[in-house]
Amino acid sequence: MKIIRKKKNRTSSTTGTAQKNLPPWKILIVDDEADIHAMTRLALSDFKFVGKKLQIIQAMSGAEAREILKNDTEISVAFIDVVMETDDAGLQLVNFIRNELKYQLIRLIVRTGQPGIAPEKEVIERYDIDDYKDKTELTSEKLYTTMRLALKSYRDLKTLDTNRQALRQILDAAPKLYQPQSLNQFFNGVLSQIIGLCNLGENSMISTIDNGLVVTTDNQMIRAGTGRLTDSKNNPEVEEIIKSCSERVLTLKSSEMLPSGAILIPLRIKNNKTIGFIYLENAQYLNEADKELIEIMVNQCTSALENLQSYISMK
Repeated sequence: MKIIRKKKNRTSSTTGTAQKNLPPWKILIVDDEADIHAMTRLALSDFKFVGKKLQIIQAMSGAEAREILKNDTEISVAFIDVVMETDDAGLQLVNFIRNELKYQLIRLIVRTGQPGIAPEKEVIERYDIDDYKDKTELTSEKLYTTMRLALKSYRDLKTLDTNRQALRQILDAAPKLYQPQSLNQFFNGVLSQIIGLCNLGENSMISTIDNGLVVTTDNQMIRAGTGRLTDSKNNPEVEEIIKSCSERVLTLKSSEMLPSGAILIPLRIKNNKTIGFIYLENAQYLNEADKELIEIMVNQCTSALENLQSYISMK
């Protein structure tokens, strides 16, 4: 059996979400020469990294760049000229970014047409930059490789930062899961916590997941849903998902087909007994590290569930 989504939902569930999941990389170009901006835009017009295009933001001075950076914390890379309104305007901007705004993740690439004014060794030792380039070095090919390396570094640092936030969120959520409540409240809370974890960060660096379902396979058949699965009762599509996923987690049949981008996570308590599952859609951009974080959250939930069941049975 293959779960088939209703045709009317296909666009919003796949194409629309893919775009939502892939915001462009924001790149700031700070230079007082219009030709440098035009050349950079032309050289990087078709650039993509991990499926994401660039959004190039332009600043003609260090002062203008400061105002942009104050209002946008999601800029990934900045190419900064040294000599603009003053001989060290670019270096003062670097200092402003690192020491006043405290932006440590953004990758800073200083490029200058007058290297004698800002010697490379002195600049690298004194300022927290990631690369130093003479403008004559940055041909189209060199600009491409420099951008790719900078974005790779930014992505890796952002992933580490997001994972720290995710683990903090898991720890913060744990006490709430152990509070006495009904099973229905518990499972609604579980789904809310997992969806919140997946949507962590302004640009959802883990993934943007809106549609989720959590179901127990015992006689009570408690269920909770989000997104298009919120109305989980008397919904033929939800019934189809429950039937197919229940068979898959209980019988371990690998032949059951999930929609593209959907993941199924069994809920297992002591003795590895499966009591239900969590079903998430639009999870195609989750990587293995993201899935491990979700597994940690699910393990917290199942541990809390066992305590809750014991509490309910003693009432």
